[in-house]
Amino acid sequence: MRQAARARPARDFTLGDPVRDEAEALDPWVDMYSVRPELYSCAMATEMPVTEARERFSELVETSAHEPVFLTKRGHRQAVVISTAEYERLLEADEDAADLAASDAVMAEIMAGAPTIPWAQVKADLGLA
Repeated sequence: MRQAARARPARDFTLGDPVRDEAEALDPWVDMYSVRPELYSCAMATEMPVTEARERFSELVETSAHEPVFLTKRGHRQAVVISTAEYERLLEADEDAADLAASDAVMAEIMAGAPTIPWAQVKADLGLA
């Protein structure tokens, strides 16, 4: 018989490996959704004043393909330029986090006793039965 699903904690989709406690490390969902390619190494972030970025725009774009470039104004970070691959990875991670949150909410409702739709009715509604 299948074990009852337990609610999964919210995921951390920041760069680097998430910190997991021992019980969470045994959860197969954690491993499946926490593995992601690391495009950037954040050990050395490049900073560039906005005025300099205007003058060296092509270099800025080239550098952003390998690492994030923070644009500063009066010494304070105002924006960051990242590669399209990194941007798409971040969008996908955000979508995955939203999907997991929605799944966790539905599972919590079911565990709290919310009614479910029988599989036979789902198939009939879709014209598969």
